[in-house]
Amino acid sequence: MKIGINMDQHRKAALEIIHEYYYALPNNGYLNHGLLSCDKRYKEATQCALIGIKRIILILEFMSTESNDPAIMGRINFYDKVQDELYKIQADNHKMKLNELPTSSEYEISVEEAVAYFERAEKNKNNEQQ
Repeated sequence: MKIGINMDQHRKAALEIIHEYYYALPNNGYLNHGLLSCDKRYKEATQCALIGIKRIILILEFMSTESNDPAIMGRINFYDKVQDELYKIQADNHKMKLNELPTSSEYEISVEEAVAYFERAEKNKNNEQQ
């Protein structure tokens, strides 16, 4: 059984951008312990996504001063809404539901694989504390 996405296009785009950064950042294998934990990496990825979206919006706004193309304004509106979603994710303490994982083939994961991953991470954390 694969995890499906049931959300609007702006939230989906926001999560996909976060995941692009998340998977590029180093990881120590722990869920929420240490400098390179999954939790801290997700927070950093969200911040990187916000910086990137702000830059895209600024570039598009500059382009709109040079051109009357309505498509540019449409893209600005789209990325404004994606930015709003990123701020919501950040304000919600970066929490994401399991069914919000991206479904692109690069990131597709079964529920069983996700559960096994989190069980291994929890076991590693407990072994470290002993």
